Amino acid sequence: MSMTFEDKLQTAMQAPNDQDIWADLFLTGFQGKLHPLLPTLMDQREKLFHDTPQLVFKAFWRDNIYEDQQLHDNIVKFTTDTKDTTVPLTALRFFSAAMLIKAGNVDKAIQELQIAEVGLMNNVEQFKELPHFLLIPGMLQMLDSLKEVSDAENTLPAPRETGEWFIDWVKAPKIDAKKIIFTSCNGVYWRKFGPDFLKAVEGKAPIHLHLVNPEDGQENALADTDLSYSIERQVERASSPYYACGRFLVLPELLAKTNADIIMLDVDLIQIHDFKTLVQETEKGDISYFAMRTLIPWLRHHAAFIHWTNNEAVKRYASLLQKLLWDKLAGTNWYVDQLALLSLYNFFQQEDNDPTPNFHLLEQDQDFAFGKYILPAGEDHEKWELRKEAGL
Repeated sequence: MSMTFEDKLQTAMQAPNDQDIWADLFLTGFQGKLHPLLPTLMDQREKLFHDTPQLVFKAFWRDNIYEDQQLHDNIVKFTTDTKDTTVPLTALRFFSAAMLIKAGNVDKAIQELQIAEVGLMNNVEQFKELPHFLLIPGMLQMLDSLKEVSDAENTLPAPRETGEWFIDWVKAPKIDAKKIIFTSCNGVYWRKFGPDFLKAVEGKAPIHLHLVNPEDGQENALADTDLSYSIERQVERASSPYYACGRFLVLPELLAKTNADIIMLDVDLIQIHDFKTLVQETEKGDISYFAMRTLIPWLRHHAAFIHWTNNEAVKRYASLLQKLLWDKLAGTNWYVDQLALLSLYNFFQQEDNDPTPNFHLLEQDQDFAFGKYILPAGEDHEKWELRKEAGL
């Protein structure tokens, strides 16, 4: 027999410092019928312990609530009934907006995020240890860019048109290949992860590497390989978000230089299982990638493996993505690439001008779970240090 909210509250009162117990209590309070004690309980908890953002994050950062529509409805009602910017409501508003995005109600999500941004700016100290909450302004910026995306084809310049972006196509990709495996990174990441990446993809398709700010000796080493590669020397914008976005900036240029479909991969992977089956599945759409079972919008659109069919619809998408990222990268943060994928996905769900790409998302409750096919390399803490070294 499952414990009631009152049972869990009694247990929680006996363990005030156990955040897991309190997070579970909050989750239970929002499931089923919304419990009337929640507003007072959350406010008092924040006054005494200053930890409701952590508790809210623990409560709703769970894959198993992704389809809990009653829970989603309760949280959305809880936050949209008020415009208060208290710490607990700001934390909840983040998830309310995520749930609205999942439901396709982007306009209402933007309204929630606008209120949440005020709460975040007024209480930054309470959120500083939770980087996903700190992305609320960036999330708002990208979601609120739908009109800007629609105008991008006519108003935003491509990077190559700015006079600030130069690519040296040292060894061009094969024009008539069926598929090309494509990755991009800076010199530090290539030194750390490049050898294992090459072993993981060896023999699967021709490889193109875009290398930003190579280290000494790396260009000479690449000249002795069968890889096609391009080099970029970037000083003004050099940062870890820029390095993460480099592949999307180069994508339109790569699509123009070959007839091949592009299989874009993170460089920090150590193994790909059943590559043939994965490619056959991803060929069912113009743009195909893993859709993670998470309410965090930018984490849902996973960028570690993306299959791009080389056609006019994808070229249009790639051009818009390139322009949007070039425009947004200055002063931005990590996850901006996945925020842009989210923004463009929303745009193309509402826009019906040809050519429009067909999306084929690999849901995690089907046979194509990310972990079944892709094995990342390196430890999270190690990659975090590399990002800090490159500039956050």
